[in-house]
Amino acid sequence: MDPYLVMTFENESEGRVNLTVREADPAITGEMVSQVMDTVLNENVFTSAGGDLVEKLEAKLVQVTETPFDVSTEE
Repeated sequence: MDPYLVMTFENESEGRVNLTVREADPAITGEMVSQVMDTVLNENVFTSAGGDLVEKLEAKLVQVTETPFDVSTEE
C-alpha cells in the first residue's frame, strides 16, 4: 500500500483538521512538509466547518503493511 501524508491543523474554533495526501513520496522531508503547511496557512487554501485553518499542529507519513491470511475451511 502506498504511503500517505497526514497534516494536522488547528482551526479558528480550536478544532483539529486533518488533510491527507495519498500516494505521498516516501522521500519527503519534515522541512518540505512544514513549507507546504505554511503555504496552506498563508494562502488560506482551505477552510473547515470550524473556520479557517490558523496553526499547524503535526504531520506524519503513514505506511501500512498488509499481511493476508488464508482462513478458508476447505481441505
